[in-house]
Amino acid sequence: MVPYALPDGRTGSHTFDFWVRYESGFREAIAVRTSARVQSLGRSGVTLPEILDNLVAPVFSRFADSREMYTDADVSEEDADNARDILLSRKHYHEGDYREALAYVAPICGSVRFHDLLQGAAVPAYRRMALWCLIDDGILFPVEPGRITDLSAMQVNRHLIQLEGRAA
Repeated sequence: MVPYALPDGRTGSHTFDFWVRYESGFREAIAVRTSARVQSLGRSGVTLPEILDNLVAPVFSRFADSREMYTDADVSEEDADNARDILLSRKHYHEGDYREALAYVAPICGSVRFHDLLQGAAVPAYRRMALWCLIDDGILFPVEPGRITDLSAMQVNRHLIQLEGRAA
């Protein structure tokens, strides 16, 4: 919880939904709400953007360097579907499958359909999970935004390929 003080003298506190520390050490506090709730005034008559703009800086800076707010308007159903597949792949991460998939995509230049990346896999389902882990790590990415399907064109981020293990 972080206190806020509005210019008219009203005060309160806000609880952030997520706190993220990046590898660089940068810390971010994230508020997540529906678009409708962000715009409604609620009991206090204060909108979330007003609250976030008036956080008590000395208190906030003890635990975060910046703040973000996300709503349902920021994330599409396709993004949510992709996120679910990424979360599933994290639960089923297997180092050997990951390394095998990484070695398979490493020499690829240009774009290739997602389903073509399953070719030659002893167990295509394991390769699929490993490919989603590569997407999670930013090594593999879709050419076009939207839902990633077997027909999606994918490319390899050659700068992130590391054959020593998982990049994340």
